[in-house]
Amino acid sequence: MFLVAIAGPSGSGKTTIAHAFEEALADVYSTAVISLDRYYFDLGHLSDDVRQVQNFDTPAAIEYRLLLDHIDRLAQGDVVALPRYNFATHLRSSQVDMLAAPDVLVVEGLFALYWQELRDCAGLGIFVDASTDVCLQRRIARDTHHRGRNEASVSRQFHRQVEPMRRKYIAPTQAVADLTVSGTDALSVVIDAIRFQISATWSPQPFVNPGPD
Repeated sequence: MFLVAIAGPSGSGKTTIAHAFEEALADVYSTAVISLDRYYFDLGHLSDDVRQVQNFDTPAAIEYRLLLDHIDRLAQGDVVALPRYNFATHLRSSQVDMLAAPDVLVVEGLFALYWQELRDCAGLGIFVDASTDVCLQRRIARDTHHRGRNEASVSRQFHRQVEPMRRKYIAPTQAVADLTVSGTDALSVVIDAIRFQISATWSPQPFVNPGPD
């Protein structure tokens, strides 16, 4: 299994790129995308008011040990149960999504290049770059349409928390990426760059049935 880790600031385009890459490989390899968003800790032990003011832009908010366990089991050919996370309630769902081991696994999220253990698993680390203005507008569009937020609260959180955390935790990981792409370039350009980089680092051998002894 070849692991691609895609990191970058919130709103840079990581998820869009990850799924476009998955689609681009679909005719050749089985490919799956895991978002770090699935692995936020369940906050059911906190009141709703307290949940709303938690810092979700720090690595400590992610149960990354569970992610590493899932990656290890997938690499061994196992099937894993991926958690679902509800961003409106900040709780994990009782439902899960089962994932069988793919040829190519894409892990995307803010901190996909933050932890050394995750970087060690990755055959290719990608950083998606985008300006602060672009990231803010995309985050407003996402959170107001899909996470039940209003524009004022999204903007306030972005400037008070998201941007400072980007500078502290996310921006430095660009230095350890194998490839940096622009989140505002055409998807076709970005995907071609990723495929070219993979071709230089991964040469999977086709399975050949040896036949009877």
